[in-house]
Amino acid sequence: MAAGDVGGLGRLCAAHPDAAQTFAPDDAAALDSAVDAAAGKSREMSERGRLAAQEYDWSRLSSRLVDFYTEI
Repeated sequence: MAAGDVGGLGRLCAAHPDAAQTFAPDDAAALDSAVDAAAGKSREMSERGRLAAQEYDWSRLSSRLVDFYTEI
């Protein structure tokens, strides 16, 4: 995956650089480079993306939220 490094998707991809490539939205050369890098590692990035997505499963997120509120 390649995404501009702005907004929620950009932050999500930046948090998982082994699963996604980010680029500055106003930099065509960076976009080209990110797409080339993602295409060259699509199988590996896809697997890492699936693993990263597990962190955002609702059961895990809700557990972390309960832990957070318990601490405060």
